[in-house]
Amino acid sequence: MAERVRVAVLGAASLRCGPAIGASLAQYFGERPLEFCFWDADAEILEVMVFVARHCLYAMRSPHSVISEEAPADALANADGVIFAMDRRSAAKFLREPESEDGVERALQRLSVLLSPEPKYLSLIPEPVPDGLTRLTSVSWPPPLPDDGPLRLPLRLLRILNSEDPIHELLRGHERTPLSEWLESLA
Repeated sequence: MAERVRVAVLGAASLRCGPAIGASLAQYFGERPLEFCFWDADAEILEVMVFVARHCLYAMRSPHSVISEEAPADALANADGVIFAMDRRSAAKFLREPESEDGVERALQRLSVLLSPEPKYLSLIPEPVPDGLTRLTSVSWPPPLPDDGPLRLPLRLLRILNSEDPIHELLRGHERTPLSEWLESLA
């Protein structure tokens, strides 16, 4: 069996990015199996996002796996690639302060001391990339949630996980994404 490629996802509990990452990962069938290691300061929502991603993987009979770590350094250990998906809520939890305009940038700056030069980096964060993290490839994906998205999305995810709504609604539109193109570059 081919060696697994390990991808760390920092900020995996992002409501905008988490479900899209899981749906896109489940539909990526590259040459090597992937191990996605999710980390987020919000452990409760992280647990849901790991479950969503595993549900997507199961539905697509994907060879990939998803795990989670409690510390960002553990998620980054031996990573071949790193995805930044942190949102303001997650950054505030990580920094242990209220949400702010520059919270994501400051959280990324603090996390940058853990980074090594070897992995490839992808940013799904709509905010500008902090100085010193210029090696990030930034993409404008997934699209922003609608205004009522943060209220409706968790309920929609629970309905899918409880088999009340079909999972194909979550998977639809994530067959070929900037994430899958970036994963090709890791092979």
